[in-house]
Amino acid sequence: MAKGATMLKVVGILMIVFGAIGLIITIVGFGAVALLDAAGASMGLAYFGCVLALLSAVAELVTGILGVINCDKPEKAQMLMICAIVIVVLSFLGNIIFPIISGSSVSVVSFLIGLILPGLFAFGAFQNKQG
Repeated sequence: MAKGATMLKVVGILMIVFGAIGLIITIVGFGAVALLDAAGASMGLAYFGCVLALLSAVAELVTGILGVINCDKPEKAQMLMICAIVIVVLSFLGNIIFPIISGSSVSVVSFLIGLILPGLFAFGAFQNKQG
């Protein structure tokens, strides 16, 4: 197995795990927002944040699965790089919107962590494409 294929497989597995965790956290978040909404709080932007988090978690989970399945297929590398870019964009949006919703500052650590896995994934796909 080539270096790129190994990296895709390992990072893909990590993305599956973190995507599943993200789904669980998002479901809990939807429940919390629904309870606050029922109590009379204005939660429109929070619902939007939950939807964005749900999209991010699903995208990460699907990309991880695709990476593991296609790690040894260089012809699929371009599609995998596009998937990684989508995750980076969703992560970027999430790291901008969450501070607006919560009133906190942008977390540099969270921002970087949200870029590391898809960055490694894209790099593995690039290596896989090169042969």
